Amino acid sequence: MDSGLVDIPFKGTLFTWTNNREGDDAILERLDRAYRVAGWADLYPNAVILNFPWFISDNNPICLDTNLDDYLPEATIGTTEAIDLVHKREKVPWGAMGSTTRKTA
Repeated sequence: MDSGLVDIPFKGTLFTWTNNREGDDAILERLDRAYRVAGWADLYPNAVILNFPWFISDNNPICLDTNLDDYLPEATIGTTEAIDLVHKREKVPWGAMGSTTRKTA
């Protein structure tokens, strides 16, 4: 059965998970993905998943960015750029007008 879902392209590290081992025991996988439905790309033609480098965990942080051109024109994402992007996104007022968190705080 065809679900009609399409993998959203990614930039950054090729893998999003590691078993934190080295040499022949190392396992690297791309476990985290995002999918879109038909027509979604028309609304967000620049959408991309940003796979950030490992910081502490065995999982890479990922971020869906619907307008990558505003932030990172390069094809690769380093640690410094990843941290800068996260700080920029923290300043976005996510649903401030109707935020349940703001109403209950």
